[in-house]
Amino acid sequence: MRVYTLQMLIRLGCFLAAYFVSGPVQWALIAAAIFLPYFAVVSSNSGRRTGQRQEAPMEYRALPAADTTISLDQKDQ
Repeated sequence: MRVYTLQMLIRLGCFLAAYFVSGPVQWALIAAAIFLPYFAVVSSNSGRRTGQRQEAPMEYRALPAADTTISLDQKDQ
């Protein structure tokens, strides 16, 4: 999460710097600010896969079987 926050702070810096400069540098900063979120999300999501499988957050248990016997002696209501 810290890396993503740092990348978004860099993006904010690109926007602020683009306001104060002109020419090709301004366009490069705007382009960086536009494309940086894509790379930030991709790198953030790829960092989660550590190769170690984690335990399930809860234990799954089978439900008891339902009583499906039908009595012909009872009248329909």
